[in-house]
Amino acid sequence: MCWPSAAALMSAIVGTAHVGLAPPPFGPTPMTRIVMSEIFKDMVRTGCRRTYAHGSVRGAAAAVARFEQRPNEAALRSLVETFVRDDTVAYGEVWLAAHAGAPAQSEEERLRGGDRRIEACLLIETLRTDDAARIAASLAASFADAAVGTYRLLCEVRPQPQG
Repeated sequence: MCWPSAAALMSAIVGTAHVGLAPPPFGPTPMTRIVMSEIFKDMVRTGCRRTYAHGSVRGAAAAVARFEQRPNEAALRSLVETFVRDDTVAYGEVWLAAHAGAPAQSEEERLRGGDRRIEACLLIETLRTDDAARIAASLAASFADAAVGTYRLLCEVRPQPQG
C-alpha cells in the first residue's frame, strides 16, 4: 500500500514515547499471533520507491491503482501530468517496487499466510472525495488488471522544526 495506515502512524508516534523501555521479547507476542493469524489476512506489502511526483499541494482524498505487473512508467507519469491539469486534482505520484532482493519472511508474515507483492502504484490526490471516486472509476476502466480504491486523508505526521 502506498499510504501508511493510521495504526502504523500511531505505532510510530507511540513508539517514540517508549524509547527508554526494555526491548521487546524475541518473536511475536501472544496478542500479535492472534492479530496476525486471525485479523490481518490477505495483506499486500511491498517496499517501493517514489519515482515521480507532480503537483503543488496535497489533497484530502486519493484514488490509488495498485499493479501486480509492472506497467509502463512513462505512461503512468503522463497520466499524473494529465490528471494534475484538472482543477480538482492536487497532486500525483508514481511508485515502483524496489527490488533489492526478496525480503526474508517475518514470523508475522508467516502467521498471516504470506503477503502478496505489487510492482507499482499510482496515487492521484484530489481536494474532494467525490473527485477521487470519479478518478478511481476512470482508472478502473483504463486498467482492468489493477486493484483500484479511494482513500481519505486522516492526518499527516511530519517532524517539527527545532526552536
